[in-house]
Amino acid sequence: MSDIVIRAAQPKDTAQLIDFVQRLFNEPHIGVVTAPDEFNLTIEEEQTLIKGYATSENSVFFVAEVDAHVVGMLNCEGGKRKALRHAATLGVSVSKEWRNKGVGSALMARAIEWARGTNVIKRIELSVFV
Repeated sequence: MSDIVIRAAQPKDTAQLIDFVQRLFNEPHIGVVTAPDEFNLTIEEEQTLIKGYATSENSVFFVAEVDAHVVGMLNCEGGKRKALRHAATLGVSVSKEWRNKGVGSALMARAIEWARGTNVIKRIELSVFV
């Protein structure tokens, strides 16, 4: 099996990320709260989003890639208000072909490592759909 690389998302990932999310939203019984036709970010909007994460002290966007292909993603978004800046909401997605192969665990471990390395994040919140 090829190595799983976890790294910060970059603007060059935009097209792959949009394709990844569209495929994810079209999976039957996936349990996401966004319908495929509701996800309509342009390349420019997605790049702006990625750049925003890259410059934030309390938010991060990671991708998991195998052989230069995005197979998973994780975003950890810190609160915007002063009283909530220490709390981050986490979302994680893994492509169907790569589930149960350690991708989600690797993304989660990297997010926890990142949070512990900040001087801001003290709590990570995760909602799970079953």
